[in-house]
Amino acid sequence: MVRSSDFVKLQFHLLPVYPHDFLKVNTLFEVVRAAGGYTAWSDKHPS
Repeated sequence: MVRSSDFVKLQFHLLPVYPHDFLKVNTLFEVVRAAGGYTAWSDKHPS
C-alpha cells in the first residue's frame, strides 16, 4: 500500500533558461565580453 506520507513534498520555482545557462564554462564570447570587447558570429552556408 502506498501512503501519501511516504512522498517528500517539493516546491518548484520556474525560472527562464537562456542558451548561455546551459554551458557551465566560459565560452570565448563570454571572455571577450567580460574584457569589454565586442563579439559577432557569421555563419556562412553555400547557396
